[in-house]
Amino acid sequence: MGSFADQIDNPDRGLVVDDRGSRVALVAFGGLHGKLAMPPFEFFGLARDWDVTKIFVRDLKQCWYQGGVPELGLDFRSMVTGLHALLDSLGCRPVLFGTSAGGYAALAAAALGDRGEAHVFGPQTTIRRVHRQAMSDDRWPRNIRAARVNAGPGAVMDLQPLVAAGTRARLHVHAASDSPLDVAHAQRLAGLPGVEVHEHESGGHTFVRQLKQSGRLGEIINQALAKQDDGLGDAR
Repeated sequence: MGSFADQIDNPDRGLVVDDRGSRVALVAFGGLHGKLAMPPFEFFGLARDWDVTKIFVRDLKQCWYQGGVPELGLDFRSMVTGLHALLDSLGCRPVLFGTSAGGYAALAAAALGDRGEAHVFGPQTTIRRVHRQAMSDDRWPRNIRAARVNAGPGAVMDLQPLVAAGTRARLHVHAASDSPLDVAHAQRLAGLPGVEVHEHESGGHTFVRQLKQSGRLGEIINQALAKQDDGLGDAR
């Protein structure tokens, strides 16, 4: 099958797992073009003090995961179900991360799985046309069209009702104040069960790079891993 590094470098793989036998797993969802706003190994390297299982999920169809992930499930909800079945088989509590479209998937996976902790950076919280028009969000038109084409029975096109239904997961939505569209998406979830919105001063849509350079991103990752490892993340 090849090493973890070889599998991540294979653009045809939607799922890559590095099983370390840990009680907690660091799950990262790639965004458009399979990215995390930084190379996956650079991201996972921020947890270098933790010998944890690492899972990288990539959207091969580039459509907010509406077409699923071949190794997990062929629509959005079956992809999430497959991920949590994998976590159960590994015996891991999840800490989920993602940027932009990857953040969308991480939020939904945590909420639907009803456990763990998610930290997402500049995520969309809806890809419905009516909501995007109301926000004047005309970004990524080709990918939005692909999401509509791939939206089958298991589609999740709006996170607000999903999160509003309630979850024991802890959902942390990070956005830069100088990216009004990201703030607008984040505020759609503000005040819902389990949600905490964090506004950062600057950095635009890719402000996570500034968090990495300042050391703050590593702190966020390690604090979340610590909570899940001692079980506090599942408590209310």
